[in-house]
Amino acid sequence: MQQHVRYNQSSAFAFRSVAAVINKKLNAVTAIFSIGMFLCLERLFRNLFIWNCGYRMQTMNTILSITATLIIYIVFMYYIARDGSSFPLGVIIPFSIIYAFYFLSSFINPVSGVLSRCADSFIFALGPLLMLSLAAANENNRNRFIHLISWVYIVVAALNIAFIIWPDLYYVISEWRQLYFMGYRSVLCFPLTFGVLFSLLDSHYNGNRITLLIYLILFFVNSALVKAAGGLIGAFIVFLYLIPPVRKLFEKTDLAVFIGIIIVVFIALMWFAEPVLNLPPIKHFVQDVLHRDLTLTGRLIIWPGVREFVANKPLLGYGISENGNIFYDTVYNTGWTGLDGVWLHAHNEFLQTLYEGGIITLLAALYMLFFTAKKIRSCEDKRLSGIFKMIIFSLLLMLQDDQFVYYPWYVAAFVCHMAVLCCAENRLSE
Repeated sequence: MQQHVRYNQSSAFAFRSVAAVINKKLNAVTAIFSIGMFLCLERLFRNLFIWNCGYRMQTMNTILSITATLIIYIVFMYYIARDGSSFPLGVIIPFSIIYAFYFLSSFINPVSGVLSRCADSFIFALGPLLMLSLAAANENNRNRFIHLISWVYIVVAALNIAFIIWPDLYYVISEWRQLYFMGYRSVLCFPLTFGVLFSLLDSHYNGNRITLLIYLILFFVNSALVKAAGGLIGAFIVFLYLIPPVRKLFEKTDLAVFIGIIIVVFIALMWFAEPVLNLPPIKHFVQDVLHRDLTLTGRLIIWPGVREFVANKPLLGYGISENGNIFYDTVYNTGWTGLDGVWLHAHNEFLQTLYEGGIITLLAALYMLFFTAKKIRSCEDKRLSGIFKMIIFSLLLMLQDDQFVYYPWYVAAFVCHMAVLCCAENRLSE
């Protein structure tokens, strides 16, 4: 049974009174604004404003972001007031628990933790979750929403290819830090994978197989041109999913099993990656075939340093930092700063969580993942649940290589929330 938040009728009376006198045409306007602001909040265009035009655009970008957030919350309150003061919770409570521990950690560590940054991350990440709740509350609205967003991802994925092909369109910071239309090359995998999710759901709910085919072509072309490790991992998982026996495996296997695999991968990367990479056959493959270094582009230098910090404050960590960069690397210097080293984040969502929120916050994040597994376990539509299992597994695997720095666990929460909402209406009696 779906959980609902019930607001006091008297407190919602004012909103209902205002909504009653608004022309019906506003519904279409608010829908358009919701989609536009949703995409703005998704940060598809944020980095483009900041980096391509320099920091001169940062003030405008901040105004756009705050405006987007305000409109989302205003639209949310309007629909809640109009439609009966209730909405499905999904993973909003588990996600809020994660940030409650982040707030606690940042509060008890005023030197390293920044409460304003914690609040900013939570408020901006919560907005899209609320919009998904509204979209899922009505089947027709949900299907239209998914269809429109899938087409937007087609457009931005095509534009991103243009930015890759014509270098004058993007901003180059160094060999490793190139900003395309959808963001940095190393984190393109996240918005591109979101596009896969919406395209698969559009095909599932609305039967739009042509748009799915178009987006998958754009997705694989983007991944092949950028050649970032996370993007290649995601592309490989999506490719495997398109093979019928593998798709059946995703549909039959419990999500908890895939989460368990991710935990094993995390442990293996933290403590066994270096000796394995130095085995002669693997060393030859990485260096001579893939033409990569044995530090995984500096990660095997970053991770031990971050682990030392974690060992000093294992329970609640150091709090959310100002910009996510927590480790000063003087060994693997990328050269783009002109200094002897560079500040870096952990390049692993689990490890970054251990640093900023400690073991307790990581357990809260794992609770959100296993909560999602429990909720979709009884989903009668196995094809639908299989889509979400594949996307969640793919994203969690990519989060072992990089992370969505400014919004901890937003990437996972977004898909988990959507999974719980969509699978709830196809759930067997419990």
